[in-house]
Amino acid sequence: MPQNKAVGIYGDYNLIDGCEIHDGTASAIFSYGQDGVQPSYNVFRNNRIYNFTTAADGGSQSNHIGIAIYTGPGNAAYNNVLFNVGGPAIQSTSGAADTLIVNNTIYQV
Repeated sequence: MPQNKAVGIYGDYNLIDGCEIHDGTASAIFSYGQDGVQPSYNVFRNNRIYNFTTAADGGSQSNHIGIAIYTGPGNAAYNNVLFNVGGPAIQSTSGAADTLIVNNTIYQV
């Protein structure tokens, strides 16, 4: 798992629901694949994510991400509240097909 991540997802059908994730030094929720694995059908909902602004290991605040969804189909991030995150609140790439990102509240980013 990449270092400095509060929650790292490297599998399918995980649910991160109702968590308070704060005061981290990189990313709060980080869904990623490697070695041919593409995390799929994961749901991140009803979470409060905040204060990811302290750089660690020489990193910069712009590297901080609230929720990162990079690979795999059918992942979803909804009804989350994200604030005071040093970089993108929610980030997804083309490698995460059919990702649903909806009804999130984002401020102080």
